[in-house]
Amino acid sequence: MKNFMYKGPERQAEIEYLLKKKKQKIARQQAVFVALFLLLLAGLIYYISYKQYYVEFPGKVHVNVHEVKVMDDMIIFDMNKELGDVVAPGDTVFSYMYLTYLLEQENVNREIDVLTDYRKSKLALEDALNEVAVLETRAAELEKSISETDRHICLGLSTHAEKSALERQLHETEAALQARRNSVRMLKGQLEELAKAVEKSGVNNNTTQIQNLTKLKKKDFDKGVLRYYQYMDSGVVTKLSVARRTMVFRQEEVMHIQPLDADASNIYVSAYVPFDKVKYCTRGTPVEVIINNDIVLDGYVAVQGACAIELPQNLQSNFSSKDRVNQTIFRLKKGQQVPFWCLSEGTPVTVRIRKIDINDKDDTRVYIKT
Repeated sequence: MKNFMYKGPERQAEIEYLLKKKKQKIARQQAVFVALFLLLLAGLIYYISYKQYYVEFPGKVHVNVHEVKVMDDMIIFDMNKELGDVVAPGDTVFSYMYLTYLLEQENVNREIDVLTDYRKSKLALEDALNEVAVLETRAAELEKSISETDRHICLGLSTHAEKSALERQLHETEAALQARRNSVRMLKGQLEELAKAVEKSGVNNNTTQIQNLTKLKKKDFDKGVLRYYQYMDSGVVTKLSVARRTMVFRQEEVMHIQPLDADASNIYVSAYVPFDKVKYCTRGTPVEVIINNDIVLDGYVAVQGACAIELPQNLQSNFSSKDRVNQTIFRLKKGQQVPFWCLSEGTPVTVRIRKIDINDKDDTRVYIKT
């Protein structure tokens, strides 16, 4: 009788409530488990179906950036474009002046061009007059020798062959003399024109010449000697290697400009394709180039199996010994508007191909004869 306990109506109701709550909890756990199982099953079915329907390859974007380099030593004066600026066709990117010109202006011992030309012409005229005098003397001596040869022929001391040789030398000398006399006339006319130019320039003495050189050093470069680099396409400045008022030497880099035209940039995508999946990349097969999982571009296979390369370290797997893959080239289709950042050099992409779109026509295949 000591172990007997009386359960009243309130106690019985509490027990039934607890049993009901326990059943509800078990039912809720079962529902969650079934939902998770169905979700996992749906994901597995989607993954298997996706792999059966699509094939994907990792890759990256390649872009040819225009590297602006100088062809000679020069000074960059004004830089009209900054980093990130858009360059329109015909825009003046920067102005420059050749360094040789500036060095010539700093050389105070350099003569004015008109004085140099005048002096050269005067020396050339003097040389020509001296040659004329020499040729005239030679012609007179040949004529004298011919007269003496005539007398010797009469006396039997010479032959007509000797006379003919002398006459031939005389004709050659007279022809050369006539040519030099023509040169003298031309040089005299040139010297007269240069003399007038020297007189007009007012630099016919050293003092005036030094003053002229001083003026040349202070010359307004914008009107005379400055040159301007104009870009004939549209692009974006992606790198600046020099600043304004900077001296650069031959073949040094000034800036990088990436064209906004896909053809001018020679944009293409290269993907790492395992050798057992190269069969899906036949030439002309349409593909989707996926960037950042939210931008999808249309393209096509341009080169099936361009070369065999080593798979990058970040894409290699510890569970696979295949580190050599086939590099396939893809091109983008025309008429697409693409954000600039998407097609920068080295941008990682995913190339996706639908297996039902594979172009398996025989005319798309390239063969090598052996």
